[in-house]
Amino acid sequence: MTEQLPPGWHPDPEGSPQLRWWDGTQWTSQTHPTETAPNKKMRLWKALTLGAAGVVALWVLVAVILNVTGETDRMRADDAAKAAQSASAAATTSPSTASSTPPPPVTPADRTTSAPAVPPPVAAPTSSAAGGLPAYVPPPPDEDGNPPCPLPTGWGVGATGSGVMATVWTDGPAAVSATVRKTSGEDEVQPATIKSGQDLHEFDFPSIEESSVKEVLINTPTGRCYATPDPETAALGH
Repeated sequence: MTEQLPPGWHPDPEGSPQLRWWDGTQWTSQTHPTETAPNKKMRLWKALTLGAAGVVALWVLVAVILNVTGETDRMRADDAAKAAQSASAAATTSPSTASSTPPPPVTPADRTTSAPAVPPPVAAPTSSAAGGLPAYVPPPPDEDGNPPCPLPTGWGVGATGSGVMATVWTDGPAAVSATVRKTSGEDEVQPATIKSGQDLHEFDFPSIEESSVKEVLINTPTGRCYATPDPETAALGH
């Protein structure tokens, strides 16, 4: 018996490097990229930053341990020198008190040696590799069949703390627009032209309250998608 696929995003049966939506009975026309270049760069940068911070912390800990160990050895050497000076002075000023009987030989078992201080083991710093991050699972299409926009395109509260802002990432020059669909049924549209070499554009809607937003749609030459509500993503440009 053939196992029935659950509704969701699955590898495209046509062989394209994208995900295709299976509604439980058939494959639809909605597709979604498996991963975006800006998102990969952000995850790799975070992994490298955590790794560098771990290496710096390790070197600082090793330097502290070596400094403490060296200070301990110097103190022991000073104590030994002072003890030797005291013994020599006592032997010089009181020769009559010296015993004629030679002291017994010192056996290896009688010798006490102080073991050198060994620093405790230091755990190697851990870093999150880009491949170890959980895989991004895109949400399903909206009620009109529009697929979600590839990350990190998204929308959230504006940079000033009021209104809403949509952040769009794209490759190369293109004519794009953002449509804020309100719960009241009204739409507010802003067009823009992405220039060559520009991969980020911000659409600012200062007069629209976040609570009145039903959906934010992004229109590009390749089609329409809906931006996921993510305040951190919308503020990436600042």
